[in-house]
Amino acid sequence: MGEPETPSLAERPVVHYAIKGLGLVGVAILSGLLWVAFQPSLVAGTPTTPPGVPAYQFAAHAEHRDTECGKRAYGAVAEFLAKSSCQQVVRSLHTTSIADGTKVVVSVAVVRMADSKDAVELNRLASRDKTGNIADLLRDGYTVPDGPRKLTGAGYASRVSGSVVTIVESDFFTEGRADVELLKAISTDALRFGAIMS
Repeated sequence: MGEPETPSLAERPVVHYAIKGLGLVGVAILSGLLWVAFQPSLVAGTPTTPPGVPAYQFAAHAEHRDTECGKRAYGAVAEFLAKSSCQQVVRSLHTTSIADGTKVVVSVAVVRMADSKDAVELNRLASRDKTGNIADLLRDGYTVPDGPRKLTGAGYASRVSGSVVTIVESDFFTEGRADVELLKAISTDALRFGAIMS
């Protein structure tokens, strides 16, 4: 009767389970990396917190990025962007509420120019009446749940930071409600998004 065969390394129970365990860990890590890689950059309705001390809490609903800036504007602003050094425009929609529960939709546009000179000129042009502006996402057919289809008596605020221009417009969900100063305050608070969207 000969000597019993010694099991190979792969056949030994401890090593066998260790190899299986390492394989499962590898699959889990790979799955996790793939899950992160394919997550959208913005999930509708999620809280968004721009830097600074917040006066209002905002929830994100839509975002769109484009390098063809002129196509995402109208009027004289579109003409200026088509001829200028615009590098990217990022537009988003958010919602917030005031103390009595009234809802407000907030449109944010962040435009990156090649230099500060063009940024200042864009801000000057967009801030004037009847010169056009960056098209908010509502104009392009985006919506927020139960929100307005367009901005009417919107509050406005804008800011230039280096080569980046941030433009914010806000309006009540309730048609006909007017409070320009309140909407302007909300728009001014939302200018903080320029730091994280550009």
